[in-house]
Amino acid sequence: MAMSVKIILAGANTFIADITATADSDRVLVVRHGLGSVPLDVVITHLQPEAQLGRWHVKAIGPETCAVTKVRGGRTGMVGPQVRVKLALPHSIVR
Repeated sequence: MAMSVKIILAGANTFIADITATADSDRVLVVRHGLGSVPLDVVITHLQPEAQLGRWHVKAIGPETCAVTKVRGGRTGMVGPQVRVKLALPHSIVR
């Protein structure tokens, strides 16, 4: 099994994606956000109650990629997205 990403929005300043872990043993997914700079705003939203058991984190955030990590495995492999990750650059009139 594997983790998968479904991109919801890939804009110039904001990236939003839903993450699905299809098995309890799935732990890490590298997501290519392509913002070109390190995002300063990172938000994880649990989409299913069981997703809270996984203790999700976004780590190793770079200008093009980030690593989405699930710390715990029990009862966290589910059908459908478990978390939504939002990355955003600081707002600026000139980029």
